[in-house]
Amino acid sequence: MKSSEFIIKDSSGARTVPVDAITFLQGNVEWNRVSFCIQNGKILSSELRNDPAKFFVTPGFVNCHMHWLMLGEPTLERELALMKNGPDEFIDIIVENARSTVLKGITACCDKGPPGLETRRIYQGLKTAKSRGLPVPKTLVSTWTTSVDGAFASPLSRRVYNQNELEQVIRELQETDAGIMKIIPESGLRLTQCTYDWVFPEQYFAVAREMTARLGLILAIHAKGYESIGMGLKYSVDCIEHATGASVTQLKEMQSKGIYLSPTLEGLWSRLNYAISSGSGAATAAFEWGNVTAMFRNAVVLNDGKPFTHFLFGSDAGSACTPHASLRELSLMRKLGLPAEYCLQAAMVNGARFMRLHRSIGQLTPGYCADMIFWHRNPLELDVAAWEHLEQYIAAVMLDGNLIEP
Repeated sequence: MKSSEFIIKDSSGARTVPVDAITFLQGNVEWNRVSFCIQNGKILSSELRNDPAKFFVTPGFVNCHMHWLMLGEPTLERELALMKNGPDEFIDIIVENARSTVLKGITACCDKGPPGLETRRIYQGLKTAKSRGLPVPKTLVSTWTTSVDGAFASPLSRRVYNQNELEQVIRELQETDAGIMKIIPESGLRLTQCTYDWVFPEQYFAVAREMTARLGLILAIHAKGYESIGMGLKYSVDCIEHATGASVTQLKEMQSKGIYLSPTLEGLWSRLNYAISSGSGAATAAFEWGNVTAMFRNAVVLNDGKPFTHFLFGSDAGSACTPHASLRELSLMRKLGLPAEYCLQAAMVNGARFMRLHRSIGQLTPGYCADMIFWHRNPLELDVAAWEHLEQYIAAVMLDGNLIEP
């Protein structure tokens, strides 16, 4: 790959070769033949062209559910050891994962929380790498996850035992430059009852909703059970993750309240495949995969045959058995019936809005960051089978105006 195939530099600066730019305007998909002028990492202007386009171009992808401080292994032993004993080595691994992620077209991420609490130095290392010009996606982080005793993964979370502690945790999230608060309010699956227990006191939840809204923090909850999803709806959280047990009525209420849904299909699919191959945990993984696919298929036809409007691309990258630098989430969304334009909207416009960065990313508009994917073919015209190998159609990726070399 030569940069001259994508960028032309002259006395006026840098501009892209003629491209067919795919944009999303008020829910409609449009594409125009243009050349973008790039300056200081942003789109300065666009010029309509009549000459042949060499590539299709979209905004970069936004992965709204991932974990930089997890490495996609079956257990978290390695991550916890590195955080404590080898933070510099850990930062190097994460920076390499970040580079690989960008090369798949993912130019922004929402990190939904690390394992454990010794995280600030690691996140700072990631910021430093980006400030040095290394290819790291724009990242919104939750410095830790918040829960109570009895919640799923509570030993690796910041547990609270009274309202004062909760309020202190939220203030510290703001002080550590977190942009999001992630709460795990329910237990893991009780397989014999096929239920998840709500364990987070409701009065704590009300306080968390009020404080995060007042301080400008996004509030996301891990919610697979019907009761947890209902609490998320009652308090109008910003994002419900997984939502495996959501009913059609709950999906409609989520949509009406503008609550985003991150189904994390790839994470659940990956854990099912690992459970089958290892012979451990298959019943739980199969139950959750069956639930999420049923929920997703309902959501795809929610509006008289048209899809739920607030899907996010959120792969759960880094969590157990789930790799970084993967676009399988999008291929699974397509395979389960979501049309291509809705997949791209989830991965671009919706992600930018959820992260409250919609005035700087998610569109190919003057003044926005020059985060682009150059495509050999129009992704809207690829069939479902081709989406299983989506990365093969990516010719190049631009992050902040810089073409990223493989």
